[in-house]
Amino acid sequence: MGYFNIELKPTLTGQNCVTAFANGDLLADWEIKTVPTKKPFRVLGTTCVMRGTNGASQAALFELVFASTNEDGTAPGSLGSVNATIDGTGFFKHLNGIYQVANTNDTIDTVNVSTVDNTDGNSLDILVIEPSRVINVNGIEGFDGTGVNGKICIGVLHTSGDADFGAGVIADGDISVGDTSLTVKTISALNTFAVGDVLSDNGGATVGTISAINSATSITLASGATEAVADDDELCNVNPVTFIIHCEY
Repeated sequence: MGYFNIELKPTLTGQNCVTAFANGDLLADWEIKTVPTKKPFRVLGTTCVMRGTNGASQAALFELVFASTNEDGTAPGSLGSVNATIDGTGFFKHLNGIYQVANTNDTIDTVNVSTVDNTDGNSLDILVIEPSRVINVNGIEGFDGTGVNGKICIGVLHTSGDADFGAGVIADGDISVGDTSLTVKTISALNTFAVGDVLSDNGGATVGTISAINSATSITLASGATEAVADDDELCNVNPVTFIIHCEY
């Protein structure tokens, strides 16, 4: 018997971040994760670390959807478009299970951390995933028992809470390509960002990675800005929510 964690950090665009998620919207399409076993494993619980909106803590309800890969190790058909209903096709035979994650309010002012067990009505952690299961081109189930590591696809659905990852951190003056020092206003960068965060503007352009937050109004990028940002554009963290899935095998 052993334990491992799967860390899932969906990447959003700045446009996704500043658009509130409605109930039933897709938060993240399939991401293929490698796990340290080919044997079935149990999901014991999930920790959700969720950044706030405009510098204040928020909570929401999500569902993690688990699916098998194709025989060649690729993901099944898309779940749909982020910030829209889950209307994709081509993944029905791949589905393994679904796991609700209730990100309940805590007492931290600017970020929300919640560790809960399965809240889909089951009283026990009974979701079992088979990472060796695959689906071939004819839609037939098979099992790939070779190798040590297995693979599983995980998508994220937003089910309630109107999650909004807009940071409210606004560019104070134009930012040119190559600039490493950013001046911001409105919401404190200290309450919203962390070193290592990748920034995007509200138009969806990736700006750069934070190497230092010097004050509420001053950010340093690890290298020069990769895109120009106009005065009063909003800056967002492209990975505003992390799911740490606790597993036993």
